[in-house]
Amino acid sequence: MDASKDLEANLSDFSIIVKSLAHNNKKFADEDLAVILLNSLTQAIVIDALRSKELEVRNESKSGVKEESMYVRGRSEKKDQNHSQNKKNRDKSKGMSKSRD
Repeated sequence: MDASKDLEANLSDFSIIVKSLAHNNKKFADEDLAVILLNSLTQAIVIDALRSKELEVRNESKSGVKEESMYVRGRSEKKDQNHSQNKKNRDKSKGMSKSRD
C-alpha cells in the first residue's frame, strides 16, 4: 500500500489489480485475497481500525446502561403516580374531618 494515499484509494488500487489478474485467468480464493490485503495494510491503518472498534464497543456498552436507566425511571414514574393518588385520597379524608369540626 502507498502510505501517501488514503485507505479508499489503496483499496481501489487493490481491486483493480485483482480484476486485472482475473481478466488474465489468474484467480485467487477469497481467503487468499483477504490474507494478501491484510498483509498489505500499514500499521497506522490497523491501529486506527482497532481504536475505532474499541470506541464502538464502548458506545454499545454505554447505550445498554442508558436503556436500563430508562427502564428504572419508568418504574419510578408509576410509583409517583400511585403516590399522588394516595395523596389525593388523604386530602379527601382530611376534608371530611374538617367538616365535622
